Amino acid sequence: MQLSLGQRCNAKVCGSSGRLAPRYHSYRRKLVSVRCDAASLTPDQSAAKADAPIKPTAYLASPYGSGRLSMSSVDDDILEINHLRNYLTPRDSPFVNTDNSGGGFVGDRDRVRLHTVEYESADSAGAFCADGMATVGDEDSCILLPEWAIRSGPRKTIYHDPKQVCAAVVTCGGLCPGLNDVVQNVVYTLTDYGVPEDNILGIRYGLRGFYERDAKPITLTRSLVDGIHLKGGTMLGTSRGGANVKEIVKRIDLWGLNMVFVVGGNGGNAAAHAIAEECQAQGVVCNVVGVPKSIDNDI
Repeated sequence: MQLSLGQRCNAKVCGSSGRLAPRYHSYRRKLVSVRCDAASLTPDQSAAKADAPIKPTAYLASPYGSGRLSMSSVDDDILEINHLRNYLTPRDSPFVNTDNSGGGFVGDRDRVRLHTVEYESADSAGAFCADGMATVGDEDSCILLPEWAIRSGPRKTIYHDPKQVCAAVVTCGGLCPGLNDVVQNVVYTLTDYGVPEDNILGIRYGLRGFYERDAKPITLTRSLVDGIHLKGGTMLGTSRGGANVKEIVKRIDLWGLNMVFVVGGNGGNAAAHAIAEECQAQGVVCNVVGVPKSIDNDI
């Protein structure tokens, strides 16, 4: 049974009639499967269902009052996240034995709904760009987003050998609160997983620190970053402006980096994306992670 959530409809869903909260947008793209009980199926459908092999099914809570949504019905409408798992060897997390110190792990098929509000009408506050992210500039526009995002968090399976990780952290763009907290906790988390302290680099003065002679990287240890969250700015320094992506990737390859954390805003994350694409083009196996920050609220 297929229902378009982008249209107003009176529907008999899973044996009970009701109106699905409509989205007042012409660009609704996704048809979502709704699981119904046997009572709402025709005799032919019921027979086919009885003959079908039983398979375990994952379900998600639905905010539409229309029953539970099968996980398989949303797999095609997810914010894409590139990965390097095809090039790496899976292994157990070092925290499996303790169930992540009792906190548990996140499943790879966990999803977070990006569209959480149903509007009464197009005149409701915030109804513009309900299915995306509004941008403000010379002309207001709307960047459409999928229905779902992959949930972040610790996994039972990791894909880098911590002893072989060589990571770098760089802050770029304008200053905003919390930059030192990010640097500190990247270092803490990497070393908690078993990454040697000597293998964590801090890139000075933004992305140009990868290749300019007057900006040598520093080694980030737990003792060096201890207490930096109490200070403003960024201990690494920062800079604005265009970066030489090819030179950056050349240094990533030369230094043997396989993780790069780019703490940046709108331009910084665009640069991180360009670096990741250049790594792929040059065959450099490196996870480039964009950490969003902004003083302008414009990511």
